[in-house]
Amino acid sequence: MMPAAMAQGRPHPDLLPEGEGCLGRWGLPGGAGTGARWLLAAMAIITSLLATPVAAAERSFPETGNAVSGAFLDFFEANGGVDIFGYPRSGEIDLAGRRVQYFQRARFEWWPENPAAFQVQLGLLGDEVGGARSPATLTPDPNRRLFAETGHSIAGAFRIFWEMRGGLTVFGYPIGPEMEERGRTVQYFQRARFEWHPANPPAYQVQLGLLGDEQISAGRITIPATRSAATNAAGSPGWLVVSTDIGGPFFLMRPNGTETRRLGNGIDPSLSPDGARVTYTVEDGPAPGLYAMNVTDGSTTRLIEGRGLRGPLFSPNGQEIAFYQRSDCLRRLSSSRYVDDSCFQVRVAPVAGGSDWLPPGQDLYSHAPTWSPNGQRLIFRDEKGLATASRSESARSIGPFDPLVQTPIWSPRGGKVAVARNQNWTWYEVGVVNDDGARYTQLTRSPAFADRPWSSQSPAWSPDGQQIAFVSDRDGAHRVWVMRADGSDAHRVSDLVVNPRGARERLIHWGGG
Repeated sequence: MMPAAMAQGRPHPDLLPEGEGCLGRWGLPGGAGTGARWLLAAMAIITSLLATPVAAAERSFPETGNAVSGAFLDFFEANGGVDIFGYPRSGEIDLAGRRVQYFQRARFEWWPENPAAFQVQLGLLGDEVGGARSPATLTPDPNRRLFAETGHSIAGAFRIFWEMRGGLTVFGYPIGPEMEERGRTVQYFQRARFEWHPANPPAYQVQLGLLGDEQISAGRITIPATRSAATNAAGSPGWLVVSTDIGGPFFLMRPNGTETRRLGNGIDPSLSPDGARVTYTVEDGPAPGLYAMNVTDGSTTRLIEGRGLRGPLFSPNGQEIAFYQRSDCLRRLSSSRYVDDSCFQVRVAPVAGGSDWLPPGQDLYSHAPTWSPNGQRLIFRDEKGLATASRSESARSIGPFDPLVQTPIWSPRGGKVAVARNQNWTWYEVGVVNDDGARYTQLTRSPAFADRPWSSQSPAWSPDGQQIAFVSDRDGAHRVWVMRADGSDAHRVSDLVVNPRGARERLIHWGGG
C-alpha cells in the first residue's frame, strides 16, 4: 500500500531517487538486456535536459487557446514542457476546492500548504485511471529497481526516463507492472502512465500517456470554454450558425458563444450577409427542399422543392443562393463499362424567384460552392480539386490536383480561400489556399506523435476577414473554436457538441455585420 502522504498529494520524506546510476545496465521495458539503441535513447534524453529553461510570467499556446503562468509555468518549464506534459487543455480551474490545470498528459495541482519545492504536484491520474495492481513475485534482478512501498519495480527505458525526468517527486511510485495495453507496452505510476513508442525518434520513445485528454474525452471533467463573453465581445462582429448534426438541430450564437439559441433542423445552414436570414436544406419529411428562415421570428419559406439539395450560400448582396444538387448518373470506367453513381452539379438561384443557372463547364462531381467577395465568381470542389467559374466563363481547375480539400470558403477580403484538408483519410486540418490555387498554408496542426490526432474542419471566415471559426475535437468532443486568420490564438468559444458525419457537410458559418 502506498504511503498516505503520497496518496493525499503531500511529499513523502524520501523523495530523492536511490539505486544504481541510470547509465548502468538496462533493457527494454519488460525485460533485461543491453543495446546500443537504448544508449542512444538515454543520450537523447540527457541532451534534452541540458538546456536551461527560462520561465516567463505567462506563456500562451495557440494550439489550444490556453496559457500557463506563475508556479505552474515554472514547474512546466523545469520538467520538460510540451515534450513531457503536452499542451494545456484548460486554464486554471477549481477542482474539489483545489486549483488545478489540465494538460494533455497530466493534471497540475497547487498545494500551498506544502514546502515551496513541492507546492506544484501532478495529480494522481495514474491512480484514478489505472488503479493499483497487486504486486508480483519478483526474482532479484540488479537491472530492476524495486519499490517496497507498492511492491512494483521499474527497469529498462522506463527506469531511465523515470530517474532522469523527476522520479518520485514528479511521477510517484509505480503502481503496476509493465503490460500490454491497446497494443502498446505501458506502465502505470501514481501520477502518470509511461508508454513505449519504438517508432518515434529516440528522445520520444518513452512518453507519458494522454491521461488528461482521456479524462476530458470520457466526460470525467468538464473544461469551460477558454474565453469569456467580455473577452471576445470586441472585435468579433456578426453571428455564427452551427449545425450539430446533418439534418439535425442548428443554433445561432454570438462569436464568443453567448446568446445561443436553437433555430431549427436542417442541413448545411448559412447566414445571409446581414445576418437576418438563414438558408438550409431539408432532405427528409414530406417537404424536402431549400429553405430560407427569418432569424427574428423563425418563419420559413421553401425557395426550391426537391431532394438532394446541399450547401446553400447567399451571394454577397444577398440576392442569390449558390448550392449543389445530387442526381443519379452513370460513371464511365472504360469505353464499354459504366456503373451507377451519384453526381453533383453547382446551381445558382435568385432568392426572389426566377430561373436558376449552372456555371458552365463544370464536371459531374462539382459541389460546395463559395462566392468571391464581389459576387462575380464561384469557387467549388470538383473531382480534381478546386475549380472556379462565373455565369459567363467556363469552369477551370485552379492549383494542383488535390481532391483532399473540402468545404472551401472565400475570404470576404479576397485573395484567400479557407479549406479543410483531409490528412491520411484520418483527420482534417484547416488551412488557406490562394484564390488562384497557387499556395496552401496549414493553419491548425495536431501535435506530433499524438495517439489520436486532433481534427479541425469546416472553416468559416468572420465578416471582416480577421478571424476563422472552425470545429475541432482537440478537447475531446467536436466543438466550436475561433482563431485569428493566421492560425494563432485558437480558443474554444462554446460547449455545444457537434457531430461531423464525413458527408462534406458545412458545420459552421459566420454572417452578419
